[in-house]
Amino acid sequence: MKINVPDGWHQVTLGQFIEIGSLDPKSANHALMVASILTDVDSEEIKKYDTESFNRIVNALSWSNALPEEGGFKKVIEIDGVEYGLINRLSELSVGNWMDLEEYLKDFPQNIHKVLSILYRPLITALNDDFRIIEEYESISGANRAEVFYDKMSVADVHGAVLFFCLIGNLSIKNMKTYLENQIFQMNQKKELKPKSIINGVGSILFTPWQRGILRKLNRSLN
Repeated sequence: MKINVPDGWHQVTLGQFIEIGSLDPKSANHALMVASILTDVDSEEIKKYDTESFNRIVNALSWSNALPEEGGFKKVIEIDGVEYGLINRLSELSVGNWMDLEEYLKDFPQNIHKVLSILYRPLITALNDDFRIIEEYESISGANRAEVFYDKMSVADVHGAVLFFCLIGNLSIKNMKTYLENQIFQMNQKKELKPKSIINGVGSILFTPWQRGILRKLNRSLN
C-alpha cells in the first residue's frame, strides 16, 4: 500500500498544524499521531504496519520536528481560485475586528484560522503592493472563510504573518486599553463640569458604556 507523505510544511494545512499542536509531545503515541495526521491515515491502521515501514514514515517526516520558518509571508494567497489579500496596515482593523482578534488570541494556536480570517480577506482589486482593495470583514463570511483556511491554507504561507500580527496585535491591544482609559477619563471630567440640567446626547450616553465594556474585556485579556 502506498501513502502520501508530505515533504515540508508547505504541504501541511492549518487544520493539520492545529491538530499536531494539540498533541502531548511527551506521549508515547506522539510520533504515531503526527504520522496519522500528516499522512491522513487512521492511527489504528498505521499500528498494523511493520516496524521498518513505520520507521521509514517517521524518518520522512523528520522535518516536522522543527516549526515553520518565521521569515516572510505571502501578501496574496489563492485558494480554490479565490485570492485573499493581507490587510495593508493595522489601522485598517475596526474596533470590532480588534475585539474578535482579542477573543481568538485567548485560545491560540487553536484559533489560528480564525485570526487569519480577519487578516486575510477576499481580494476585490489588486493594482500593486501598495494599493489593494479587499472585502470588508463581516462575521458570517469571516466564519466561513476560517473553515476554508482550516482545511486548505498552507501553514508555511502564513506562519510568519500569524507570529508578526499576534505580537503587534498584543501591543496594539495594550495601546487601545490606554486610549480608552483616557477617553473615559476625559468624558467623565467634562460631565462633572456641565450643569446637571444639561442633557447629554444619546450618542454620548451609549458610547461610554460601550467603551467601558471593551475596556473590561481588554483588562481581562492582559491580566
